[in-house]
Amino acid sequence: MCSQSQDKFHLNEDLTCLDKEIGPRIVQRGKYWVFENYIQANKRFHCNESVTFTTHSDPTFLNNLQPLLERWQGPISLAIYAPSTDFSTAVKAIMYQRQCQTSDLVRDLVTFHLFFDFNHMPPSFQPILKPVDISTYIAKCNQYSSEEINPVKEKLYKSVNNLPYPVNVARNVARETSNTHFVFPCDIELYPSPGFIPEFLDMIRRNDPIQRSPKPKVYPLVIFEIDEGQSLPSTKKELIELYALNVIHTFHFSFCLRCHLVPRWNEWIADASPGAMEVFTVGNRQPPFEHWEPIFIGSHSDPLYDERLSWDGQRDKMTQGYVMCVQEYEFHVLNNAFLIHKPGVKTKEMSFSQRNETSIEIQKKLVFETIAHELELIYGTKGRCTC
Repeated sequence: MCSQSQDKFHLNEDLTCLDKEIGPRIVQRGKYWVFENYIQANKRFHCNESVTFTTHSDPTFLNNLQPLLERWQGPISLAIYAPSTDFSTAVKAIMYQRQCQTSDLVRDLVTFHLFFDFNHMPPSFQPILKPVDISTYIAKCNQYSSEEINPVKEKLYKSVNNLPYPVNVARNVARETSNTHFVFPCDIELYPSPGFIPEFLDMIRRNDPIQRSPKPKVYPLVIFEIDEGQSLPSTKKELIELYALNVIHTFHFSFCLRCHLVPRWNEWIADASPGAMEVFTVGNRQPPFEHWEPIFIGSHSDPLYDERLSWDGQRDKMTQGYVMCVQEYEFHVLNNAFLIHKPGVKTKEMSFSQRNETSIEIQKKLVFETIAHELELIYGTKGRCTC
């Protein structure tokens, strides 16, 4: 933990980083007002000391923070979309998580950024608290209602007014406000295997020959989902045992298996040998993995997400994937690290019931008729790279 400075820090003999100046800041971003570092974590880390889990949500997903942090044990940068009255809803739910839990994990490790559209400002009867007000805020824990602790999605201003979820704005805000060199853009309902951060940084410090490739690289984790009511595995050995019992499944196996199968999948799931974290195999997004949607540890030099794309329209990460393919990124799949979705398996029927066909068609047209051509002009083409 640290105070901020501009000293250069080392991750290994080939890799250095600089700390950022981090503090509350209000910025305009496209059509949004963004309150960066609005509610800051108590602990700070130098750029080489940890990995930041960068994620996004609306006010209804904050109950994931405790179980996520119990496994992650490191900094989280969370961007919350909070238009109009959702802003005060989010602040109240955040303060419950910070002040009314039995552990200090959220208070110590999570920094919150809130943003909303110009056209959906918080109402005047719910004034926006200034940083000094946030720092002195005392939550009345015993007076919280269940809906204030866990807001109801259907009652959010966003839901009532059918606003699209600007997922890529949130992803970029969460990543760009992080201090650590390595960042982990991930969904808030995906929980990493315990002990990941020190094992990953040890691997980076070793700087094994496979990592010395001059090509840009990121580090994907294999993703799974688990049946409702089951306890999450802590080790790969436990994961393989539960997979054999059909309690754990490949992520989205019932409707998009090809989206999350990593190269040499059959070998990965059969290898329960303990040992230091290392690169299991190196893949890319060329066929047959052009539909692969890896979730990976990367850095601030990786391409950002296109902020014109929403969650509702789907394909929101595929344009980033195209740029990484053209730039010949290597995907260094890790041997013993994994992600588990919050318990409960998403079925094909559930997936299709949540689809917004109009938004999907509009976004598909935007990607293929506009963005794809822009990316080809800017980055060029290569092999069978595709959006």
